Amino acid sequence: MLEATLCFLIEGDPPERILLGHKKVGFGKGKYGGVGGKIVDGETAVGAAVRELEEETGVRAREADLVRMAHLTFLFPYRPEWSQVVHVFVTRKWVGEAVESREIRPFWFWVRDIPFGETRTYGDVARRIGRPGAVRAVGNALHRNPFPLVVPCHRVLREGGGLGGYACGPAMKRRLLAVELGQTELDLGEEGA
Repeated sequence: MLEATLCFLIEGDPPERILLGHKKVGFGKGKYGGVGGKIVDGETAVGAAVRELEEETGVRAREADLVRMAHLTFLFPYRPEWSQVVHVFVTRKWVGEAVESREIRPFWFWVRDIPFGETRTYGDVARRIGRPGAVRAVGNALHRNPFPLVVPCHRVLREGGGLGGYACGPAMKRRLLAVELGQTELDLGEEGA
């Protein structure tokens, strides 16, 4: 089975921004995700993550500064050649600024600045990051957020107060918002249905 890596650069403690890459080629083209790729023969997972980070963004990190966060297995029964094990890392230490490469366009996403008990719209987040026309891209990136409680994407709603999507499901998004607002049930009105 194919083995690959994903690495997420996180700024701030607690986290304020996360670097995602907009894929320009290959698997995931047109989508946002973590930086990473295949592990080559004789390479460790952390070594591959460091190599891919530099190849795809120009950022350099030390193996000792990467923290292993997950080991994910993706099975594609109808396309077994796509099945893979992905080693997920985060780092808060690196050298250099992320730059566009042949494979990805790196982009920093702000979500953490939405305070506990408050919400913003996908449009608000798009404007905050300087890309007012990227509402759909913001939604897609937040849907792929690997740390939904650390980077609280459940606080982002559709224009008009509608719930919008959530990787953990709409019931979980509704419940998290209700808890933060001190309610037993979340009422978003007709727009939020």
